[in-house]
Amino acid sequence: MFGLSWPEIFVIVLGTVTLIKTILDFSSGIKDPNIKQDSEIASIKQGCVFKHTALDTLMDERIGHINDNIASLNKTLLLLQENDIKHIEIRLTDQDKSLAKLFTILEERLPRK
Repeated sequence: MFGLSWPEIFVIVLGTVTLIKTILDFSSGIKDPNIKQDSEIASIKQGCVFKHTALDTLMDERIGHINDNIASLNKTLLLLQENDIKHIEIRLTDQDKSLAKLFTILEERLPRK
């Protein structure tokens, strides 16, 4: 056949098949990355949505916990202020009673002019 031996024909056919496969791989390499990129971008977006939702939930819980702690601290401070004021009022009342006793004792012991 054309003066070529079987090994030469095999090499030519194999080279032609390799060349056609290379061209097809190159053309699919141009089309497929866009499809692969689209699916990767979609999965990344979905992952971002999941992470954003999880972070929102976590932050809402933490902010709620912080708000609860602040409210508890405010209540504690109010109780401390009330106790201090009550304590001061009690001491002032006790001092008034003591002063009244002292004045009474002084009036009894000191002669009137």
